[in-house]
Amino acid sequence: MDAVLKKLNLLFLPLLCAALLAALPSEAWGATTTHAISTASTSNATSYASGSFTPAAGDLLIATVTASGTIAAGTMTDTQALGFTRVATALKNTSADTIYVFVALHFAAASSMTVTFNCTGDSATGAVIQIVRVSGMSRRGIGAIRQFAVQANQAAGGTPAPAFTAAALTGNPTIGVVGNSTSPATLTAPTGWTELDDTGYATPTTGAEYVTRNSGFTGTTITWGSTSASAFGDIILELDASAIGTALHVQDCVSSGATAITASCPLTATDANDAIFCGLEYDSTSTLSSFTDSGSQAYSSAYSILVNGNTIFTQRYKEGGASGITSVTATFNVSSHGMLICSVFAGIATSSALDQQASSGTFAASWTSGSTPTTSQADEVLIGQSFCFSTTNCGYTPGSGYKASGHIGNNGIGSDSFLESQIVSATGAYAATGSVSTGSGNGGIATYKVAAAGGAPPCKTFIALLGAGCN
Repeated sequence: MDAVLKKLNLLFLPLLCAALLAALPSEAWGATTTHAISTASTSNATSYASGSFTPAAGDLLIATVTASGTIAAGTMTDTQALGFTRVATALKNTSADTIYVFVALHFAAASSMTVTFNCTGDSATGAVIQIVRVSGMSRRGIGAIRQFAVQANQAAGGTPAPAFTAAALTGNPTIGVVGNSTSPATLTAPTGWTELDDTGYATPTTGAEYVTRNSGFTGTTITWGSTSASAFGDIILELDASAIGTALHVQDCVSSGATAITASCPLTATDANDAIFCGLEYDSTSTLSSFTDSGSQAYSSAYSILVNGNTIFTQRYKEGGASGITSVTATFNVSSHGMLICSVFAGIATSSALDQQASSGTFAASWTSGSTPTTSQADEVLIGQSFCFSTTNCGYTPGSGYKASGHIGNNGIGSDSFLESQIVSATGAYAATGSVSTGSGNGGIATYKVAAAGGAPPCKTFIALLGAGCN
C-alpha cells in the first residue's frame, strides 16, 4: 500500500503544485529576459530571415530590427505561426534607416523556429534581427506592452536617453534598443541594465545593441552609459508583467488606404474566441455595400452617426466564434474616402457582449462623448472612436486612461479617424475623451462585457511542460 501511495504522490503532487503556482499573480513569479539569437545581413532585399533558435515553452518573443536604407512600415512572420504585431519604430540617419520593435501575439512552443522581417515596398540595404525571450509573462501582443518611448534621428555624439511618459513599475521588465551607423554599435549599457547583444554589418556600416532589465526600475528616463559615435535612433519598452484580467488587448490594424472603394485592414490570425472591434468613417455619398472578414463572419453595429450631413461615423464588432481571421474589409459603392481601424481583444463575452453606447455632438480642441455609459460589470472594455475634420491632420491625443489603437487620415479632404480603448477595473460611468491640435469633429463610445468576472489564471510555462497548452 505504501508503494502505491508513493506512486500516486509522484503522479499528482507536481500537478497540484502546478495548479497552486498558476493561481499566483505573475509578480510572484518575476518575468525574465533571455537572448535568443541575432542575425545580421548585408543583402539588398525586402525580406530577411533570422537564424534558427528554440524558445522555451510559454516564452513571449520580442523582436527588434535595425534596417538600413528603408522606411517601410515593416512586418514580421514566423515559422511557429505565433504572429507578430509592430509596437514602435524609430528613424535614424536623417530618416534613411529604421529601427523596429515587434511583439508576438501568442506564446511560443519549445521547438526550433525562425522569424522573417519584411520591408515590402522599400528594399533595405541590410538588417539586424535580434530576438529576446521573455519568460513568466501572462500577457501577449499589444497587451504585453505597458508603454514605450522613441528617440529618432539623433546626431552623432549624443547619448541615448529616451523617456517614458509615466514612471515604470518595479516588477516590470524593460528593454531598450539602439541602432546606429557603427559596427558593432559599441555603446555602454545604462546602469542597472544588461547588454544582451551588440552586433552589426559593414556595408553600409550599421550597428544594433539591445539591453534589458528584469525589475527594479521605477523612473522614466533610461540613459545609456556612453555616447554614440554615429547617428542613431532608439526605442525603449516597459512590459506589463501583471496577471491578466478578464480581457486582453492583443493587436490593432488600420485600413490600407484612406481613399478607395475597398478599405482592407490586415490582422494576424485570431484565436477562436477573440473579439474584433472596428471603427469606420466614410462620406455619406457612399454606401457601405459590404463589411466582412476573411472568414465571412457577420458583424453587429454598436452605433451609426451622421455628422454634419456628410460623414457616416460607425462602430462595428464581432464577438468570438471564428479562428484564423486575417483581415477585415469594408467595401463602398463609389470611390470616396473610407477609413477603417480595428482592434482585437481576448476575453470578451462571446454573445451579447455590447453593454452601452453613446455619441457626442461636434467638438473642437478637446471632446468627450455626449453621454457617459454606465458599465454593468467590472473589467469591461471601452472602445472610443473619434472623427476630426480640418484642412490638415488634426493631431489627435487619446484621453486619460485610453490607448490609441490606430489612426488613418485623408489629407485631400482633411479628415482623420481614430480608435482608442481601455479596460476598466470597476463598474461606473465612463466617457471617451481626447484632444486635437486643430479642427473639429465627432466622437462616440461603446462598452463591452467580458466573458466572466475574474478571468482564468494565467497559463504558465511549466503547465505547458506538463502537457497543457498555453495560447
